[in-house]
Amino acid sequence: MTTPERTRCSITSTHLASEKVDFAMADDRGRALGASIAIGTRTATPDEAATWLVPAEGLGLKYTAKVQPTRNGAAYGASIRSTLHNTREEAEAAARKRAEATRKRYQKKFG
Repeated sequence: MTTPERTRCSITSTHLASEKVDFAMADDRGRALGASIAIGTRTATPDEAATWLVPAEGLGLKYTAKVQPTRNGAAYGASIRSTLHNTREEAEAAARKRAEATRKRYQKKFG
């Protein structure tokens, strides 16, 4: 079933790059604070047999940016939802911006 706003699609994802960012600060328990950044691709291809419903702007190849806070280099807490972008450069910029926002939040809390 396809609706006017969304199309049934099959989704394929590819991991392109990862980076660990050290914020050079620690929490109250002495754990190093940082973030893990992942950049990838996601391709949504129309497929009436698939279960994913994708809005028109999400069809085709998109680049994904995901930022996960870390403690001592390991994932910690809830991950931040992946965001979709039209270019790899946009995805990388969005990930850097999100990581910087996380660093500022930690600086305010653990300063």
